[in-house]
Amino acid sequence: MRFLTQRALSIVGHLYFAVAFTGCTLEADILNLTMKTESAPSVALHEFGVSGILKINGSNKVNMNPRLLNTQSDGKIIVGQFYHSNFYDYTKPLLFRLNTDGSLDLTYGQDGYVDLPSSTLSGIVDMKTSDDGTFILFSNPTQNGFNVLKLSTTGHIDTGFGTEGVYNRTETGNAVYGRKMAITDSGKILVASYRMDTQYKATTFLINTDGTLDTNHGTGGIQVFSNAAGAENPQDILYVSDSEIYLLNHVPTADRVKLRKFNISGVEDGGFTTAYPSTAAVDTVRWIGLKKLNNDRLVIFGNTATAGGSNQRDQGLIVVCNLNGTPDTGFNSTGTLMFTHATLSYGVLDVRGVLDGSSNNDIQIAYTETQRLSFPYDNLRTFSKVLLSQYNYNGTLDASHGTGGTITYNGSDSFRLLRFVANGDIVAAGQGTTLEPLYYSALIRKFNTAMSPDPGFASAGKHESIFAAATDNGQPDIQYKLDNNTFLYAGRFEARSAKVFIVKTDKSGVIQTQFGDDGYIRDVFENDYEKILTLKHLADGSIMVCGESTGTKFSVAKFHPDGSRDLSFGVNGIYTETINNGSNAYPWFCAFHDNGESVGILNNGDNIITAKILADGTRDLGFGGTGLNVITIPPGDVYDLITMKQAADGRTVIAGLSYDGSMNAAQFLLMIAEDGYVDSSFSGDGYVELRMDTDSDHATMGLEFAPDGRLYTVFDGYEMPSWDGMIFINCYKPDGTLDTSFGSGNGYISTTTDFWIDTNIWGGDALSIDSQGNLYVFGLDYSQNLVMKSWKGDGSENQSFGNNSVQTLNFPMSQYRSLDDVLWDSNDNSFKIFDGTAYRLNMSGELF
Repeated sequence: MRFLTQRALSIVGHLYFAVAFTGCTLEADILNLTMKTESAPSVALHEFGVSGILKINGSNKVNMNPRLLNTQSDGKIIVGQFYHSNFYDYTKPLLFRLNTDGSLDLTYGQDGYVDLPSSTLSGIVDMKTSDDGTFILFSNPTQNGFNVLKLSTTGHIDTGFGTEGVYNRTETGNAVYGRKMAITDSGKILVASYRMDTQYKATTFLINTDGTLDTNHGTGGIQVFSNAAGAENPQDILYVSDSEIYLLNHVPTADRVKLRKFNISGVEDGGFTTAYPSTAAVDTVRWIGLKKLNNDRLVIFGNTATAGGSNQRDQGLIVVCNLNGTPDTGFNSTGTLMFTHATLSYGVLDVRGVLDGSSNNDIQIAYTETQRLSFPYDNLRTFSKVLLSQYNYNGTLDASHGTGGTITYNGSDSFRLLRFVANGDIVAAGQGTTLEPLYYSALIRKFNTAMSPDPGFASAGKHESIFAAATDNGQPDIQYKLDNNTFLYAGRFEARSAKVFIVKTDKSGVIQTQFGDDGYIRDVFENDYEKILTLKHLADGSIMVCGESTGTKFSVAKFHPDGSRDLSFGVNGIYTETINNGSNAYPWFCAFHDNGESVGILNNGDNIITAKILADGTRDLGFGGTGLNVITIPPGDVYDLITMKQAADGRTVIAGLSYDGSMNAAQFLLMIAEDGYVDSSFSGDGYVELRMDTDSDHATMGLEFAPDGRLYTVFDGYEMPSWDGMIFINCYKPDGTLDTSFGSGNGYISTTTDFWIDTNIWGGDALSIDSQGNLYVFGLDYSQNLVMKSWKGDGSENQSFGNNSVQTLNFPMSQYRSLDDVLWDSNDNSFKIFDGTAYRLNMSGELF
């Protein structure tokens, strides 16, 4: 027997987190909301959010991930980075600018930040700053081209460049990868690209200041460098003058670098030769750059991965060349230096900057030391050291510089980028954590030539900040009504470790800042990769939260009414445990009782497992004999679990699909008693399998208990051979038998005439029942309009509602196709629906 087939996952997706909850249960009779006889509400309607739409950010903060550093001629620093808009997405580009004193330049962009759209600008690659603006190189989202975006000196898109500020290079059917940029004396942009032309070849594009190609470069603005030694992947481009441009390429087949010299027209210098680094113990050459020193030498810098598998010890790499491309044998015998650091066990030396050390031709090398743990933890690294080494002209360390030739800054920061500024100071960028325990900050430090923090820069040489104006860093997918005036919205902040959040608002959508931390509860289970399944408000005002956290742990937390943790519950307010019954069981649903006890419903692929959590936050070890109750479904069947609902008497019904040997689907119900055992009084054994016909896959899209204890279910279907959509509504007595007084004497009704339920939208929340037993079902008409239809408790159409029992709602379903939750609020004649944003509609279907 197997659970959770692919079909269930495709139906439920991320929606199943919400369906275990109050759903669209009505708190009071809504008969007075009918379109024909609707009376004016007793209280004035409140505006909700902005024009009926409320956007809630999970934290108003995002994880900062600096990737690029630029310095302007006036000393200001521009940082280019990604931030997380969800756990899997690093492609949201963000820029900010610092003043020379390390403070955020509020005149740049919007309050110091430029938040760029990721839909057209994906994969930030390189950034260069000219006197009139900043150019940013992006990979194309389709991976067959690149974009160059120009920002003005104030951080706004320069619409005079290209098309709305963007030069786009896309070649249909051809791979083009932008790698590096350079700015010419006249302000033109050189882009070095890795481009397919019979084979991958190094290619340069010359872009005019207006965002068009300069046709005087190569052929039509494109220079393709022919090669016979295999593919060449550009790593850096260095512009010195129109007659002196260098292109540094990686040759993957030989894992070597190749240096080319050409002019602004793309014509190569025939007298220029190439020097390769030593071949000794080199697996991979990477992170390589190019610089021309003041004494007319070229320096290639980067690092190499040495042989050694998971315990490899990477080395810094320096290659010194004369201007004709030959090795500078005055810098040791080969012109090549590979070096490491005595304190490094397993790790990487990232060489990030090269500078003339003095008038005697010394070379200064700035690099970070990456400490890597041994196998199997070799993917864990720290970047806490910044080192500045000075080498003599002959390639030996200058003992007069620091200690044995090296000055080391050793802190607790995580540096990824280094850059020399004009006076020889070093700017380092990376991620910090001191501002927030949950979110990575952007960390910028400035060091003087002695590697001491610059006291005049920011706070003791350190700038740390978090972008607080993100618009899509968290999305709620659960809502809960505390009372007529306050609501909870819960979801997940899809960044770093995917923490859950809960925010409290009033009925108009205003965040109640006295609740929790400025209106939010964050890091609910104090674990990673959290999901919320259910919320519950107890009589004393306490808030119970149930879900899943790292490693499929079943997790429950309890909070006081003010949003603070109830430390008397569990351990520091949290119960969390991996439930194992032969294999780890995944939390799927959770039901709370009025006394604060909860029953978790889990599965491990073979069985349904229930675990009871006592009101004090400990597992009831007397439950099920071993603390668990294993519910074994008859073998040979396949089941999809889709949704659940809790009755007033504490019973919990789980709904889904079951399949016979021919994979024909039936509605599947399992009733679990308050104590977590199968309720054998329901249908004799606690189970119901009902197949209405052999044409349809009966995905249960809604469950509700009526006030009298009857259970209603709604599920989708289709009629053959027309494939017309259908809906079925079943009515079960408390004993699990169909109530033949419902419908046409058979216990169910079906319709194909009005609308259908889209399984891509609803995740078990398409049904609601009011206090008098009237049914309300949500679906789509065949023009993709959201509609609601009503039936009376006996299955007859509720003609007093809408237009012959149907109301079309003016909600833009063509745009919003992932509704997570529906909540009725009869207090002000409205309901709220979710697609990551909350929308409040009145009973005429209008946003308000």
